[in-house]
Amino acid sequence: MIEFASVDDLMEIAELHVASIRATYPGIFPDDYFKKLSLKTYINVWEKFLHRGDFRTLVFRENHKIIGFAGVCLYKRIDKLPILDVLHVSKAAQGKGIGKALIKASEEMLRLEGMNAVLVDCVEGNKNAQGFYLKQGARYIGSFQNWDGGGLHFDNRYILEFDDKEQFDMEGNLGLGLQAEYERLKPCLQKDYILWGVGNYYNVFFRQFKNVNPPKYIFDSKEKIQGMTANGVKIVKPHKTEMPIIITCSKYEEIEADIKRLGCESYVGFYPWHNYGDL
Repeated sequence: MIEFASVDDLMEIAELHVASIRATYPGIFPDDYFKKLSLKTYINVWEKFLHRGDFRTLVFRENHKIIGFAGVCLYKRIDKLPILDVLHVSKAAQGKGIGKALIKASEEMLRLEGMNAVLVDCVEGNKNAQGFYLKQGARYIGSFQNWDGGGLHFDNRYILEFDDKEQFDMEGNLGLGLQAEYERLKPCLQKDYILWGVGNYYNVFFRQFKNVNPPKYIFDSKEKIQGMTANGVKIVKPHKTEMPIIITCSKYEEIEADIKRLGCESYVGFYPWHNYGDL
């Protein structure tokens, strides 16, 4: 069974992630890599991932136990494709089609967001994984340096374009996509609200919603632009407010932390890739 991960799955995912690395990469990573590898590091990694508004984790359960997971980062920059950052299946469960099912579920999630391709990262030297992705139709496009909980290594990058003829049914999609954020965003736009951030996301927001009720203010922490206006809306120093805040900045985690420190309770992220339709 495939479903979205929750924060309650944090420890199980982190343990499987570390176990999979230890089982997969001897001979690929140097011995020093495994000396630095720690469960604590990956607990911290997944604590962030499972709270990020731009990251979705799918888990494959069997007898109530997670035996595989896939993590999709929905942005790096707004002009880039989403990335399948991680895909791991327990050693005992490999060869049963679980990895393929997780990829198809990830595709279905991204289709619902209007996306038609995903980037895939694969560790240099992991020939089994490389062969697996190529068999799924992925196309190699280059390599780059990467750093994780064990140290520095090279990743290969592939692009996997979706075949519209092959639809994947996940029992009614199990609520896939960003529908919850969409539903939270709509009522904010119908009354007084505040945007947080002036940048690429902000510009996309104004293009998307140019005919909708404009924001009351724009929050931004940069003192040099506070007091200025953008699109006719005044930019002010962030402060506690009862009005809902829409985060129009790619640094979602940092802004969310600032919002919580201010004591604001109503906020939601704007994700430029999402098809918001007619509001």
